[in-house]
Amino acid sequence: MKKKSLLLLLVFISTYAISQSKTETTNSSKEYNLLSLTGGMAAMLTYNTYGYIGAISDGFVKNYYDSSLTNTVMTEQINFCKIIGDMLDKAINEKAFTDTNDISTMQEVKNILIGLSKQAQFAKTYTIARSESASINFDEQRKANWEQIKKLLNLKD
Repeated sequence: MKKKSLLLLLVFISTYAISQSKTETTNSSKEYNLLSLTGGMAAMLTYNTYGYIGAISDGFVKNYYDSSLTNTVMTEQINFCKIIGDMLDKAINEKAFTDTNDISTMQEVKNILIGLSKQAQFAKTYTIARSESASINFDEQRKANWEQIKKLLNLKD
């Protein structure tokens, strides 16, 4: 499953420029290349952040990582998501993206980052409370995040 997901991610990144929007005909090649790069990096960021949060959380549950390390990693992920989300907001507000499809895609990325931040926060809560409700909240957010990432990357089950 991991190899299939990785292959699909690589296919997405390599074809992102073709499927993103028709900006190539309306923008310079340089701008189009920057848009393609931004899209590919956004795809990699959301996919890898999702995997990292999950791997560290699994490691905590299996006693490979203690609560201190897990909380540190989750805090870092929350902060990274906030920083990148703020950067996306600024780029959108300053009209860095002119095509409505590009704007919509970057807003989807922002929403995924918000969800990933929530998932990381639920992981932190679980390390403290170890309650069933914290576990359920984490798992529900994890599933919601994956659905959004699959949609963004055009992945199939």
